[in-house]
Amino acid sequence: GGSVLEAVAAAQMLDAEFAVKADVFSCPSFSELSREAFDCERWNRLHPESPPRVSHFAQCLDGHDGPVVAVSEYVRAVADQLHSFIPADRHFTALGADGYGRSDTREHLREFFEIDRRWIAHAAIAAIKTWKLDAEKPNPLGV
Repeated sequence: GGSVLEAVAAAQMLDAEFAVKADVFSCPSFSELSREAFDCERWNRLHPESPPRVSHFAQCLDGHDGPVVAVSEYVRAVADQLHSFIPADRHFTALGADGYGRSDTREHLREFFEIDRRWIAHAAIAAIKTWKLDAEKPNPLGV
């Protein structure tokens, strides 16, 4: 989907502008990933004498250091389901399109909801000046 393409573009920007290497993972279902991680967490809690099960999400994060940015074209809460499974020493940002009824191009919607490649890259590394992001732009949530 579009989010993965934007994430790949963000990773390329981070590499080109800052020599920062980023890994991009496609997540067909944040809900399934979260559910499986909760299942592993529950099983481990109920079987303290057994070797712990490791969730698919934890396996993906293993060996990949740095901040984690989860992006969804659905509401941010969809991506934020993974927040509980982020190790305490890792920074996590969930990005999503928290709004309805806007008919516009996908590109404009991604920019408006701050889920395009520049905002994704910025969530990983502060680069406001480089990509001319408006830090004073109204919050798209209208808060």
